[in-house]
Amino acid sequence: ILCHLINSLNPPERRPIKRIQVSERAFTQMEQISQFLKAATDYGLTATDLFQTVDLWEAKNLAAVQQSLLALGGKAISKDDGYFRGDPSWFPR
Repeated sequence: ILCHLINSLNPPERRPIKRIQVSERAFTQMEQISQFLKAATDYGLTATDLFQTVDLWEAKNLAAVQQSLLALGGKAISKDDGYFRGDPSWFPR
């Protein structure tokens, strides 16, 4: 879901995650999370905005995951490039 989310915030010809895999394998799941985090960094989020892979994969710090999603939403709104779809009042700018 996160990979589809970050892809939806970019033009089709510049989707940051080319191959999204659904897998039961832990390595593949963690790799997909890492790809999302890299794409979010490239999108403009800072290291302090982002959760760590283990925060989500092991459900160690879901509040950090939520904070990252809020930061991503705020960044998408501030870019005002037409790719954000939703209620902008949900996100800080």
